[in-house]
Amino acid sequence: MATEIPTTKHHLPARAMSSGDGHFFGYFDKCPWSFDGRHLLAMRTTLHDRSPREEDVAVVGTIDCDSARFNPIGETSTWCWQQGAMLQWLPDGRIIYNHRRPDGSHGSVIHDPATGQRRELPRPVYAVHPNGREAITLDFHRLEALRPCCGYPPVIKVTPKNFAPDDVGLWRLDLETGQSTLICSIARVKAFAHQPDFEGVAHWVNHATYNTDGSRFCFLHRYHNKTGPAGSWKTRLMSLSPDGSEPYLLAGHGMTSHFAWQNPRELLAWTLLPRDGELHRAYWLLADQSQSRKTIGDGVLTHDGHVSYSPDQQWLLTDEYPREMIREQPLLLYHLASGERIEIGRFAAPLSGDVRCDLHARWNREGTQVCFDSAHSGKRQMYVMDASAITKRS
Repeated sequence: MATEIPTTKHHLPARAMSSGDGHFFGYFDKCPWSFDGRHLLAMRTTLHDRSPREEDVAVVGTIDCDSARFNPIGETSTWCWQQGAMLQWLPDGRIIYNHRRPDGSHGSVIHDPATGQRRELPRPVYAVHPNGREAITLDFHRLEALRPCCGYPPVIKVTPKNFAPDDVGLWRLDLETGQSTLICSIARVKAFAHQPDFEGVAHWVNHATYNTDGSRFCFLHRYHNKTGPAGSWKTRLMSLSPDGSEPYLLAGHGMTSHFAWQNPRELLAWTLLPRDGELHRAYWLLADQSQSRKTIGDGVLTHDGHVSYSPDQQWLLTDEYPREMIREQPLLLYHLASGERIEIGRFAAPLSGDVRCDLHARWNREGTQVCFDSAHSGKRQMYVMDASAITKRS
């Protein structure tokens, strides 16, 4: 008999910020709110229940938080359901997102909402440095081949000749000049702390994320599992300095999923690490470039989710995947000091597989509101909850 997880239920009203055609933002590790809190970044599409193709265009825009009116600023055909077009605010109030260049390659656009001016860059972006002047990026064609829910078409052919190439990997992109440098190839990732099961399988990198001050970033090294089910993979969590130096293996036991930096030195990851002589799957707080680690939320946070810290570091916000028999997604707050788990919402999840609509909940910049995507109404739409009664209580 399953042990009941101690949970306080305090479902909050969810205000729809969009309607009509489908709207969504994408991943959980980027803030959709403008710095003045007046607008949300969003994407609009008539597509619903299949993966986007090269010809499928989505509209990029902002939502006015008072009127819930969508204001288009551009279009893109480089997007996916999980991460959109990597829409992000730059510190100076400009917006950056990925797009397809005239030659068919992937690039990015910096748009100034104050003037309407735009500037194109020759590479796409993945994560923007906190200083707003540089970014980490990777090969979205390769992701489309090996992890299609995170990549952009067209797909490239992955053969034994390019299972671990030395000219593809993690790139540092200067957002001011457009110049880019390969700072860590997939061949180098494979060679670091090499394991025998790396041989004869395809490798890729994903989910690059800067720490809170930009002095380091982490990423997932994934590779096909030749002893597992077809299409399955194993994962290592690694970190690097922004110039590609000082690589470090944070977790290398075959499974790491979602993670969030708490501060420049520590990050929380749903991963598999040894404890008491056995491998233990949990949220682990890991100190970068150190063997210091501890679990968070044991017996309370029992499932993988899209986790993030509140701006004041007092709360975790996360969701959980729907169970097969109960197609609902809970939205959760976890109080780090007391260990209290609060369910603030639960939503039907009618879509599954690569077209699923994960909640991917995000904090506003004050830690008072939560924005998430959901298809519980029948279409993907964006919603906002006021969580201040919980997060700002004395």
